Amino acid sequence: QRCRALFGFESEGETTYEKVLNCIHPDDKQKVVQAVDNAIDYNKADAYDMRYRTVGDETGNIRWVHCKGRAYFNEQNIAYRFAGTARDITGEVNTAIAEQQLLSLVSKNPDLMSITNVAGEVVYMNQSGRKLLGVPENVPTESLTVNDFYSDEQIQFIKEKIIPNIHEKTGWQGVIQVNHFQTKQPIPCQLSYIMVKNPITGEIIGRGATARDLRPELKAKVEIQR
Repeated sequence: QRCRALFGFESEGETTYEKVLNCIHPDDKQKVVQAVDNAIDYNKADAYDMRYRTVGDETGNIRWVHCKGRAYFNEQNIAYRFAGTARDITGEVNTAIAEQQLLSLVSKNPDLMSITNVAGEVVYMNQSGRKLLGVPENVPTESLTVNDFYSDEQIQFIKEKIIPNIHEKTGWQGVIQVNHFQTKQPIPCQLSYIMVKNPITGEIIGRGATARDLRPELKAKVEIQR
């Protein structure tokens, strides 16, 4: 009954393979048919493991399902049974899509955006951050720490003045210098810090930062004053 519901069969009655195929989203139908054909072909006997959309024949609801199964063959190598499971993964897919959309937004943001763990190791840095701080593409993110971008004095200032004052809701905003990864040249930035918490335990697991390069703005002010 649960499997029938996942394919949109809300009422009782005979369910044929053709009816099931009609409940598969048009963009996914052909790959499902091919996967089934490969699974019931004794010379291939591929494992059936598919993720696709169903469109309820009676409800019109779109669901994502994860279906796994296998064919059973007789002595003549003819498939006589095809059995498996279907699991509703709509929530997982929607969450993954939302995460990808957010990640795309972050990665294309013109400002530096980064996350460090409580040990000061960089967990993530977007492309704008790498460009601003001069981090080469061949340098893996996980090899970076706050020591690569701040002097000892700056780190001490962050520990004593900034971290204790990061508000749970509004974070911390201010101007601070961030050092270029290769030249160590200080770059004045408008920086915003937030705490990153474990959504389950509430434990602080890191800090998020966004930074805007102030050099163009400071240069413009000098030109205006001149």
